[in-house]
Amino acid sequence: MATEVQGNSEQMTGSEKTTQNRPVMVSICCLTYNHENHIKKALDGFLMQKTDFPYEIVIHDDASTDGTAQVIREYEQKYPAIFKTLYQTENQKSKFRTGMNQRFNFPRATGKYIALCEGDDYWIDPYKLQKQVAFLEQHPDYGLIHTDAKKYDLKTGVLWESDMKKYHPGKRANLLDALFACEYPVFTCTAVFRRELAEYAAQFKNEFAAGDYFMWFHLVAKTKFKFLPEVTAVRQVLEESATQSKNIENAINFWNKDYEMYLFFIKYYKYDNQEIIRLMKRVKRSSSLNRIFYSGCRPYYRQFYDQIKEDHSVQLPFKFSLYYILSFIPFSFTAINRVLKWVRVMKVRLKS
Repeated sequence: MATEVQGNSEQMTGSEKTTQNRPVMVSICCLTYNHENHIKKALDGFLMQKTDFPYEIVIHDDASTDGTAQVIREYEQKYPAIFKTLYQTENQKSKFRTGMNQRFNFPRATGKYIALCEGDDYWIDPYKLQKQVAFLEQHPDYGLIHTDAKKYDLKTGVLWESDMKKYHPGKRANLLDALFACEYPVFTCTAVFRRELAEYAAQFKNEFAAGDYFMWFHLVAKTKFKFLPEVTAVRQVLEESATQSKNIENAINFWNKDYEMYLFFIKYYKYDNQEIIRLMKRVKRSSSLNRIFYSGCRPYYRQFYDQIKEDHSVQLPFKFSLYYILSFIPFSFTAINRVLKWVRVMKVRLKS
């Protein structure tokens, strides 16, 4: 394959890096489980990266029961020098729940930097890694850089343009304030950070659902984050995942664990900004209620609403009280649910 030259730096794609003897600069850490229909896009996104440094692809397949492992093996046979793959025969997430990268990928990574992307997401910018590593190399006071991304809903076929512009640049000078206020999203599939930070975060035991934000909350005490306002990836919303489970009980459990994580870090940092704490509670609980409402599960909506109202410090928008009343009227609850779903999808389609 021909080598592209841009300016004074030699740009190579992943397949050309197999001949390089220089140290690995980036370890792309990828978790996969039953991603047969998506993993090719993820791997192609890794391999199309044009960089002036070598990188490796570190994959953990968690005993997929579909053809995911076979697809990975085909790529591994073509590019053996840059693939480092671990194929489980027994599902590990069912044992440990979280921390899959920390347990199985980070210890095998040799790069100066770590890039994250799970097997159901993918990159669309061939210069993603080059731009992010260049920034970190030039700014040693920054430890993590992340970018914008689009979101694709596989169920509806709708590609959502990012709404990150309403968050970045952040209106809060203190990054911890912004994280607690839910005003600083970091899309995992866009993040690149120094490997020593992964080693630092790995020492903390995560008992919560959201492994990425558990790490962000720890890293914010150690380093500065940089947001690059460019779309470099697509996040795919699957019909079944930890955050989008069809099983409403599993979904509620995930959202409760996520909420508990925020409460944990409030205690961990001895955080006392009551205005932001109230905002966090309002945002997180509203988001969970909204998802239950759109699932159409009236009994679970009432149950979760009652659970939230027991905490008098949580102030919910009025619409959720209205939905609660309507949940006792089956036809009304279903009708407004369908109308609002339709309106939401139409708004997105009209924008695109």
